[in-house]
Amino acid sequence: MAQLFAANHPERVLSLAMYGSAVPHKYRPLVQARFEAGDAPIPTNKQISERFMKVADTWGETPPSWSTTRCPARTATKA
Repeated sequence: MAQLFAANHPERVLSLAMYGSAVPHKYRPLVQARFEAGDAPIPTNKQISERFMKVADTWGETPPSWSTTRCPARTATKA
């Protein structure tokens, strides 16, 4: 819904933060053409599958492998 609002009312939206979204391969050139300085890079399919496999391979470990990059503040604190 937020994406739709931002697309239809760009004058009312300063920025939009999206988490966990992905750009399909066929649309990457269109998105990259609109990149501005400071924008986060789009991960490649290989990078996405490597991250997925790392999470799958370390599932059940404490702390989980993804927490150091996704939740660094949480991993730094003691339970």
